[in-house]
Amino acid sequence: MRFDWRGGDLEFRTLSALGRLYAESGQFTQALARLRDAATYFPGHPGALAVTEKIGEIFAALFLDGAAAAMPPVAALALFNEYRELTPPGVKGERMVFALAERLMAADLLDQAGTLLDHQVRFRLAGGERARAGAVLAEVRLAQGRADEALAALRTSAAPALASHLVDRRLRLEARALLDVGNTVKARALLIGDQSEEAEALRAEIAWRALDWPAAAAAYSRLIKLAPAGAPLDRLLAYRVLRRAVALGMAGQRGDLRAHVAEWGNPMAKTSYGDEFAAVAEGIGGDERNYRSLTENLGAVTALRRSIGSTGAAGEQTALR
Repeated sequence: MRFDWRGGDLEFRTLSALGRLYAESGQFTQALARLRDAATYFPGHPGALAVTEKIGEIFAALFLDGAAAAMPPVAALALFNEYRELTPPGVKGERMVFALAERLMAADLLDQAGTLLDHQVRFRLAGGERARAGAVLAEVRLAQGRADEALAALRTSAAPALASHLVDRRLRLEARALLDVGNTVKARALLIGDQSEEAEALRAEIAWRALDWPAAAAAYSRLIKLAPAGAPLDRLLAYRVLRRAVALGMAGQRGDLRAHVAEWGNPMAKTSYGDEFAAVAEGIGGDERNYRSLTENLGAVTALRRSIGSTGAAGEQTALR
């Protein structure tokens, strides 16, 4: 009927019926296309408003209520881009965009996620919504190793009178980006007063890269103490224990290193970092110059950079790239 009869009420009703049937069968791309045809070709039809509302309902069901979860991420992004003008203003629209961006990031489609968020920051959002989107965009750029673009995203999305938690989050992201471009002094200054675990992890990495071994050892000590009593020695905690051992050795704090090894030697032996921790421990009584050579060339550090990525610790993942 669609191809045999063009014009008039019959075509409008045919397109409308096709749109609803496609939607009910989960063929959302076809549903939106047919309903858009009905609204576009017959703007003066008495049923045009109802069709337009139906288009909005389908779009909301896809990207707000989760119906698009069954679609491949790239297909969902293509559909969103084609009908992006249907994105509602305010919180609902923000939720749609962030949900889609999270799906793209989870599928390691960072370029696509970045493009989506960049468009929102530049052309659509304002105020706090823009600042939140800019923070997520900065995280994507950091995950891509593009620290300069992360800083640009934060500058572009800056806004006044933000919630304190968002301000802190953006400052930590800026510190991470500055760390990656080598500005450790400014990165450290941005974290003054921030007592969060992520900030402490950043301070530890800043000290490590600056070769400030006493500060690195102190920061990793504080991070280790943040673990709940009796918590299992997971990969992240083992990583921090190993790094503190290396920092203590490089700082020449042999007494603290002996106590650290005595406390963690047996648990660390059961982790994937056991051999490396043992190598650090074996150098305690040796010549200072030989010990520094050992720690500086410790193959474990390279291995850590590859293996720590699955821990879920955003700050340290970024620092280890």
